[in-house]
Amino acid sequence: RSFRHYQTLGCIDPPEKGGHRALYGYRHLVQALLVRRLLWERVPVGQIADVVAGRSTGEVEQMFLGGVLMVARDEESRAASALGSSAPGASEAWRRVGVAPGIELHLRADLPKLKPEELRRLVARVETALQRGW
Repeated sequence: RSFRHYQTLGCIDPPEKGGHRALYGYRHLVQALLVRRLLWERVPVGQIADVVAGRSTGEVEQMFLGGVLMVARDEESRAASALGSSAPGASEAWRRVGVAPGIELHLRADLPKLKPEELRRLVARVETALQRGW
């Protein structure tokens, strides 16, 4: 059902037809996994369809395993600025860095280089959060 739904939304390719059956392959699986990951990260379905469209299986697989850099669209950044999270009309780009299985850092693209003391404090906060199982 999920595959059919994602295909209807334009997030995965249509299946091959085999008589009265729809045949889904590895490419469909990787596309569906990427869709699930992006939905979990609260990316709008319309953006997901745009991200997946025209990508090779290898590209989709890499996006699923390595992450996707998403940049806020103008309407979304205006809505975010109304909530006080960014300047009007500005968009934020984030870089995702996988640290270990199940752990990744999200770094804003314009993050300035940290001084050694700032970096030590930040590492200590991350360590505390991991110890708490957060």
